[in-house]
Amino acid sequence: MHIGNHSLFLSGVFPERIRFRAESRGFPDIKYYEQLGRTHYRIAGEHRLAQRYHLEGILKTLAERFQATRRALNDMADRVLRSVIPTTRCTPCCSEPAITETPPPGRQP
Repeated sequence: MHIGNHSLFLSGVFPERIRFRAESRGFPDIKYYEQLGRTHYRIAGEHRLAQRYHLEGILKTLAERFQATRRALNDMADRVLRSVIPTTRCTPCCSEPAITETPPPGRQP
């Protein structure tokens, strides 16, 4: 369930970051996170503890409706978080906020 939650959080709250990294650096794209989240919510819903605590319905619904849930989080993040995120962008055509990453010693970005 942790991987499903993590996939939903990253793709729901930070989709621009995922898109930017996928396009510029070849990292996994949104579809990867959606598939990963769906799979892990489905697996978690089939676990004996999910049945014991009556969570199988919730987890099955999250697996089936992962994309819709992610998009709802996208909308919420746009409305709530964008008001506090700086408007400086990494490039003029990118909606990704500028993030300064310091590479480890001896490595180029």
